[in-house]
Amino acid sequence: MKKLQLIGLTGILGLSMVALTACGGSTPAPAPQDEEEVIEVPAEEEAAEETAEEAEEAAEEAAEEGASQVSAADLEKGKALYMGRAACIACHKLGDEGLVEIGPNLGDTGSKFTSEELVQIMIDPSGMGLDASMPPAPMLNDEEKKLVADFLASLK
Repeated sequence: MKKLQLIGLTGILGLSMVALTACGGSTPAPAPQDEEEVIEVPAEEEAAEETAEEAEEAAEEAAEEGASQVSAADLEKGKALYMGRAACIACHKLGDEGLVEIGPNLGDTGSKFTSEELVQIMIDPSGMGLDASMPPAPMLNDEEKKLVADFLASLK
């Protein structure tokens, strides 16, 4: 019973951190020092461009390696779910991205697991022989789990 309470508390804290991060954490850009024209790019657009570029590169690498091709748009959707509604980032960092590392860092997950294995881990984390205390991902339907798994499998 204590384990379930701890998992519930961890989930609530993780989701709270994701919500707080999403609500405000940006700082205003410093004022320009000289008379040059400054063009500001909103942080969301810049992040979306970087995400699209990363997803496209990952899809190209997967195609080169003979893996089943996953579209850049699907990789982007998978990352959005990972960072957003699924709140995986609350416990699993992606390299340097993320606040805490309760579970393993998933920045190179694709070098360890296939997309199919990752779906199984999301369904039953301890069923793959892992020493996992992660709860299953009931907030995602099967298609969304596949999108997240494809995104994670692209990270090498």
